[in-house]
Amino acid sequence: MIRHRSPVRKVLGTLALSFIPILLVNSALFSIRAVRVEGLSETQRAQVKPQLARLMGRNLLRLSLEDVRAVFGAVGWIRDVEIRKVLPGSLQVRVVARRAVGLWMETSGEALVDSAGNLYIGDRSEADGPVLTGHPKGGDLRALAEFLSENEGLARRLTSVEWTLQGEMIFLDGFGHRLLVDLSTARPSLELFERTVRECPVGDPAGLVDIRQPGRFVHLG
Repeated sequence: MIRHRSPVRKVLGTLALSFIPILLVNSALFSIRAVRVEGLSETQRAQVKPQLARLMGRNLLRLSLEDVRAVFGAVGWIRDVEIRKVLPGSLQVRVVARRAVGLWMETSGEALVDSAGNLYIGDRSEADGPVLTGHPKGGDLRALAEFLSENEGLARRLTSVEWTLQGEMIFLDGFGHRLLVDLSTARPSLELFERTVRECPVGDPAGLVDIRQPGRFVHLG
């Protein structure tokens, strides 16, 4: 004997099946209970605690990755984030931090400078490079930041970089010499100058030395 389901039961069954995904999506089972972050120091991890707290309890299935990026986007020293959802209620976030190549200082305050010449707020102790001051023109700050990023060893030997009102660039090296430079010749000029100073020590490093032409050093007083 064949029994046929009544139309009402068919409709109810269809409705029940259609509501199951909705119930699952909104279920507390998929609330975010853990956010695991990679790529941060302890200091940086402490700085993003407010952002992590904003993610806790949100529905993992309904959370878009762009929402997560927006949460971290307000942190200036974060360059990018890689996000992975882990069911039922976890997020794995790998943070790509900006790398500071210098510390920009002016009368209104200070900011870190990344390798692309972008200014951002962060822990000044992370600036692995010189203090930058003065009056850069146009893309000067970006060009210097790229130079410092590409010449890490040299950058760590510099104490500061200053732009004059005329837009000229002055390096202060670790020996106390003020050196007028051109970025296109700065590395070989500085290395030759330092080698020369080591071989023929000078008692007083005061004054300004023009080293823009490799092998030709002019003391400007």
